[in-house]
Amino acid sequence: DKPYEWKRFCLCLLSRCVVLPIECDEQNKALRIFHTLNNRGVPLFPADVFKGLIFEDKKTDDEKKQFAKEWKELETKIQNSDYLKEQDITFLFDQYEDIIRAQRKKSDTVVPTSLDFWTQADKLKTRKRKVFAPDPQENLLCKNETFDFIKKLGQFWCDPYEYLSPQAQKYFAVLSMYKGKFWQMVVSVCFYEFDKDKDKNKNIFDEILPQIVAHDLLEFIYRRSEYKFSHLLSMSMKANINIIEGKRKNIFEKSIDLKMHSLNNFIHFFKIQKLRPKEIRYILAIYALLYSEKQELEWNQNGENYSLTEKAETEHIFPKKWQDTSYNGWQKEEAEEYLEHIGNKILLEKKENIQAGNGYFNHKKEKYKNSHFIEAQDLAKSEKKDWLKEDIIERDNQIYQKFKEFFETIFQ
Repeated sequence: DKPYEWKRFCLCLLSRCVVLPIECDEQNKALRIFHTLNNRGVPLFPADVFKGLIFEDKKTDDEKKQFAKEWKELETKIQNSDYLKEQDITFLFDQYEDIIRAQRKKSDTVVPTSLDFWTQADKLKTRKRKVFAPDPQENLLCKNETFDFIKKLGQFWCDPYEYLSPQAQKYFAVLSMYKGKFWQMVVSVCFYEFDKDKDKNKNIFDEILPQIVAHDLLEFIYRRSEYKFSHLLSMSMKANINIIEGKRKNIFEKSIDLKMHSLNNFIHFFKIQKLRPKEIRYILAIYALLYSEKQELEWNQNGENYSLTEKAETEHIFPKKWQDTSYNGWQKEEAEEYLEHIGNKILLEKKENIQAGNGYFNHKKEKYKNSHFIEAQDLAKSEKKDWLKEDIIERDNQIYQKFKEFFETIFQ
């Protein structure tokens, strides 16, 4: 819009910049110069440092070319992945770090940075804090088996559903909604065990993913107000060690009181907590999964793609907007008290949610028929014409009982 000012800025920039060409006749020297310059300017991503150090360690030109090609291919896979497109290769090294810690039975919550772990860039500080990191003589970063596994791990995280049964896919989808990321390290350990012995560990995801969902949901409900990074990290690390040691049941032993609290406590949680919409959808998605094993994971509705965990909206069965007409003798003040109960909420596709609007239950049932959420379909078959306080209380209890049964089955 202001060409004069832009031209002036460019001239000013050019007059104050110096282009300094550097010629180098050896690749190793070029890498040393590259690292030196970057250490004095904007820091590199850890993956950039890892790439340079591994490349430098290769002995022949053919090895260097092959590694560069494979690294580029892995970067491209990550960039094109629906699941990992916001990550870089550092994510995979972080996951492998957690696997190595589990192999060596390390569950301390003070961990080195990815760069420190793989390069021992801050050995003195690491020793002072008594943080576990591999001995530099191991040179884990440059071992062929390290990058070989990083490639396999990358293939898994770029397209995890390819490795999972239909039921495990649903649990994975629910975990992807969870605000924490510690579940990822446990899943990566599962993949490590699966890759090590596919026949022996072919069911590992079916065995472990429900446990992660149950544990994280219990943590969320009963520790949300005191959500502590160190506690969750410690529990995940201990679970990793149990998996590496061959344990498949109760991997989160002794982490929390692994059972559902009372119904009153459950209802009280939704009263006192200001849950965000995403958190409500997270709880409802788990319930939809438990409500029926026939619940689809993905489908197309009205020309739009939906899934159990994406794009669905929270529908208030009893309308959120009060109608001026009476509602079978139910007073407005009483209605507002029960409006935000979990028993008054279900997941619904956007169009069906809009069409259901603030109508009465008898009107909404017609819209629920078109939903791919099985509970909505079942509600559409109800002979009830109104949705009242008693119905909300009853569904509160139904959801509670489903969760309770789920936890008892998982942690028996």
